[in-house]
Amino acid sequence: MLDSIIPFAALSSAVWWAVSGAVLKSIRSRTAIVFPFTEAIISGTIIALILIIGSQWRELFSYTLKTYLYMILGSAFSLLGIVTYLSGIKKIPLGIFFTVCIGFQLLSAVGFDIVFNLLIPPTGVLIGGLVIFVGIGSINLSSFELGDKVSVNHNYILGVAFSALAGLFWGIGNFSNDRALIEASAVSAALMRCLGPLIVMGIVILFFRRNEILIINKRDWRLIVAGSFCITIAMLSWFISLSVNSVTVNSIFTSTAPVFAVILGVMFFQEKLKKYEILGIILCLLGTISVILSR
Repeated sequence: MLDSIIPFAALSSAVWWAVSGAVLKSIRSRTAIVFPFTEAIISGTIIALILIIGSQWRELFSYTLKTYLYMILGSAFSLLGIVTYLSGIKKIPLGIFFTVCIGFQLLSAVGFDIVFNLLIPPTGVLIGGLVIFVGIGSINLSSFELGDKVSVNHNYILGVAFSALAGLFWGIGNFSNDRALIEASAVSAALMRCLGPLIVMGIVILFFRRNEILIINKRDWRLIVAGSFCITIAMLSWFISLSVNSVTVNSIFTSTAPVFAVILGVMFFQEKLKKYEILGIILCLLGTISVILSR
C-alpha cells in the first residue's frame, strides 16, 4: 500500500508546485515578504493539527542536536528559495522558471555528493550538467534583440537568475532535510520548515513592513491563501516521499513540474514560447534526465 502511495506523493508535489506558480503569477501585489509568512501560518497550522490528531507531537522534542540543526538549516534555505521563487516567477514564463529551477536543484544535489560523500560523478552526470547549462544559455538568447543595435532584456535575465538561485537554495534545503529525516519524521520536518518564514518574516513585517499587509486587496488575499494551500500540499507530498526515497528518486518525479508549468502558462497566461526557449526547455529536461539516470 505504501509503495503505491509514495510515487503518487512525489508526482503530486510536482503538480502542486506548478499550480502554486500559476496562482502566485496572478497576484498583483508585492508578496516576497507577506506570502512566505502567510504560507507558514497556514502550513504550520495544518501540520500541527496532523501531529496533534496523530499523537505525534511529543517526538518533536526527542531528536538529537544534529537533527535539529539540519532541520533549521533546511528551513533557512527553504525560506531563501521561496523568496527568490516569488521574486522571479513573474519575470519569465512558468515553464522556463521551473525548468531552470529544477535543473539547478538537481545539480546542487550532485555537488553535495561530490563534496560531502566524496562521490565522483559519472560521465552521464557531467554531460547532463553541461546540457542543462547549454539549455539555460539557449533560453537566455530570447532576452537579446539583435538588429542595428543590440538590446538586452535585463528583467528577463534577472528572472532566469532568480530561478537558478531558487533551485540552488532548495537543493541545499533538500540535502539538509534528507539528513534530518534519518531520525525525524516527515511531518515533524515539515513543521520545522515553517518556523523559518514564520519567525524571520514575522519580525520583518512587525517592525519594518506592516504597510505591505494593509495595501493587499481582497482578490490578492484570496490568491495568497490559495497559493499557500498549494504549497502546503506540495511540501507534505515531498516530505512523505523523501522519508522513504532519496533526493534523487524524488527528483525523477519533480522533474515533471516544468511540463505542468508549461501547460498552465499556455492555458491561463497565453504564454507563447520562442524557438530558443523551447529548445532550452528541451535541453534542460534532457540534461536533468541524464543526471538522474546516471546517479
